Amino acid sequence: MEKQSETDRWIEDRAVEHDDFNRTNDVALFMGAILNLYTDITAKELKILMERGEEFVLLDVRDNASYDFEHICNSINIPVSFIEREGIKKLNQSDLIIVYGSSAESLESAVAADKLTTLSFGNVLRFIGGIAAWKDSGYCVEGRMEGFKEAA
Repeated sequence: MEKQSETDRWIEDRAVEHDDFNRTNDVALFMGAILNLYTDITAKELKILMERGEEFVLLDVRDNASYDFEHICNSINIPVSFIEREGIKKLNQSDLIIVYGSSAESLESAVAADKLTTLSFGNVLRFIGGIAAWKDSGYCVEGRMEGFKEAA
């Protein structure tokens, strides 16, 4: 019997089944260089595109509850875990799609950009700052948070 290398054992122990692909811990195994694969856009650049009236789809890939609470004005929501199923139905492959998540530290926008590219969406940008950077810039945010007051 052939001796298994430590690397082979590590990979085997962490093998991802197809049904598990969207689980947070499993997706993290694939993150490596994924953050550098897609063209990034900043809050200022996104705002300029909006002001110029450029046509694009602004896609919030956070979960539904986060989107309902607050999101960038005029964005749509398809959670990253539903991109494969819903992206094909709701998006056009020829559109410019700008994806964003919760912050610069979150990985959901990189994962979503990767999934969309795999599905032959050829014009995908990643808004790296997410909603956190958008709010910090003082730009338009809408959702249930508009009526939310923090407890004193």
